[in-house]
Amino acid sequence: MHNSLKNAVSASVENNWSQVAYYLQNLVSDSQIQLNKEEKQTAIELTLKVLIDGDFQQKWEIAKVFPKLGKLRSRH
Repeated sequence: MHNSLKNAVSASVENNWSQVAYYLQNLVSDSQIQLNKEEKQTAIELTLKVLIDGDFQQKWEIAKVFPKLGKLRSRH
């Protein structure tokens, strides 16, 4: 699992939505990153959790992640 995704999972356990958003933004900004199906699913679930549980600013920031998640390359 990619370090940014691991860090986002850890931050979500602590309900630290700003950190989750930060790590997911780092994840999608890496144009060389390849995620397997399970990792992509985890990233999507974390993004949804921020949208549900975050404050307005966190939701605003994480909304920018969704389009980029769909463009990440997959590895099998």
